[in-house]
Amino acid sequence: MAILWSSCWNTDEQMQDIANDVADSNVTYRLDMEGDTAAYVQQQQYLLEDSLGNVEQPEITKIIFSYPEFTKLPQQAMRDTINQMINQILLNNVGVEHSFSSLEDKMQEFIRDYKVHKKEMQEFNLPFSTGWLYHMRIDVLLNTPQVITLRVHETEFTGGAHANYWTNYLNVNAQTGEKVTLNTLILKKSKSQFMEIAEQQFRAVVNGSSDTSGTETAYEFVEGEAFVLPDNFSVGEEGIAFHYNPYDLGPFAMGEVTFEIPYEEIKTMLNPAILSIVSVIAQQ
Repeated sequence: MAILWSSCWNTDEQMQDIANDVADSNVTYRLDMEGDTAAYVQQQQYLLEDSLGNVEQPEITKIIFSYPEFTKLPQQAMRDTINQMINQILLNNVGVEHSFSSLEDKMQEFIRDYKVHKKEMQEFNLPFSTGWLYHMRIDVLLNTPQVITLRVHETEFTGGAHANYWTNYLNVNAQTGEKVTLNTLILKKSKSQFMEIAEQQFRAVVNGSSDTSGTETAYEFVEGEAFVLPDNFSVGEEGIAFHYNPYDLGPFAMGEVTFEIPYEEIKTMLNPAILSIVSVIAQQ
C-alpha cells in the first residue's frame, strides 16, 4: 500500500503577497447581523377633510399615520410588546387634554378642530390657513436579532409661518422587549469617557456646519451646561447616532443636529449583553 502525503508551503513571494493584502486591508467594526430578524407589515391610516378628496392633494387638510405592524420576532412573545409600544407612540397621550383610545378618535378630533377653526375665521371674515397637516411616519431603521430601531418622524402644520417637525427614535431589545437606553447600553465605568467622545463628535459636526458659521457657542444647552447629550439616539449598523430636534438647542432657524459615534471608537464601552460588535476586514 502506498500512502501519498501532500504538503503546501508558502513561498517567500506568497508570504509577501499575504502581507501586502493585510497592509491594504481596513478593519472596521459593525453590529453583528447574524440570526433571525423580525417580520412586519407597513400599515397606513388617514382621514381627510373632504371624503371625496385625495390624500396626495397638498391643499387639503389631512392626518396620516404610517407604521409597522410586527408579525414575527426572534422571540415571538415580544411581538405584542413592541406592537404595544408602537401603539402608544401613535396615540401619544402624554400632555394632552384627554387620552385617545384609538387612531380613529385622534384623526376625527384633528379634522373637527380644523373645521371649528375654519368656521370661526370665516364668521369674522379673517384669513385662515387651509391644508392643515399632521403626519406621523414610523419606519424600521434597524432590524437585527439584537436590537430593533424605530424612527418616528412627525410633521405638523396648523397655520403660521412654517410647519413643525420632529424626529425621535426608539431602540428595543429584540430578545427581551425592553427599551434600550444609554444607561443600559454604555458600561457604567465608561460613561465619562463616552461623554468626552460624544462631545468631540458633536463639536466636529457643529464647527463644520455652514449653518452655524463655525460658532459652536450659538447652541444653548439647558441649565447652562457646556454639553448635554440627548436621550434621542438610534442604534445603527456602524455606530450610534444622536439627534437634536429643532428648538432643542436654539431657535427653529438653527435646525436640527445629528452626529454619529462609530463603534470603532466605543466598542469596549458597550454592554455586550445588548450589542455584539464584530470586526470586518474590507479590501481598499
